[in-house]
Amino acid sequence: MARMLNDTSMHYDVLSGISVGAINSAAFALFPQGEEKEATEFLKNIWLNMKTEDVYKNWQGFAPYEAIFNKSSMYDSSPLSNYLQGILDENNNTLSRKMMTAAVDVETGQFVVTDFDDLKPSEYVNGIVTSASVPFVFPPTKFRGKYLMDALSCGWNVNMLSAINKCMEIVEDPSQIIVDIIVMYPPSNPVQNTTG
Repeated sequence: MARMLNDTSMHYDVLSGISVGAINSAAFALFPQGEEKEATEFLKNIWLNMKTEDVYKNWQGFAPYEAIFNKSSMYDSSPLSNYLQGILDENNNTLSRKMMTAAVDVETGQFVVTDFDDLKPSEYVNGIVTSASVPFVFPPTKFRGKYLMDALSCGWNVNMLSAINKCMEIVEDPSQIIVDIIVMYPPSNPVQNTTG
């Protein structure tokens, strides 16, 4: 996509992602404006080179069908946290754009937005993984006293409102805000341009 757009079309100030989108947003946020092509190449390489063992493993002593009755999920997703931490460490734990993720509180069912402006770099991985903790497949992630899970699995696949509100902190005139939405699941009809 970055190759098809002009240089400024992807100079996003704010990134907001849910589920796998949280991982994509974090990877993209590692790159400053002007390095969008590098960011998309980096993302492509992450997904082309990621292996199953980078994402999850069986719980020790349990097959997945046994784990569902003895653990909080079928699989242990600690490899994903380690993998993402490695990526962040290689990039000095520095995000070059504003970013947010969203998840659902396991106990209350409330939608929880995580604004990375409010996080320390040591919290980035948990802020990402909370949104990618698919219920029953991966365990909920404990983050700031709450157990959070993937919001996409609970019906939230886009967090536009929080992203727009974050943009409102940056611009003086709301007409300066341009919203791009990339939905990867479920397949949908093409979205019409709503400019105007």
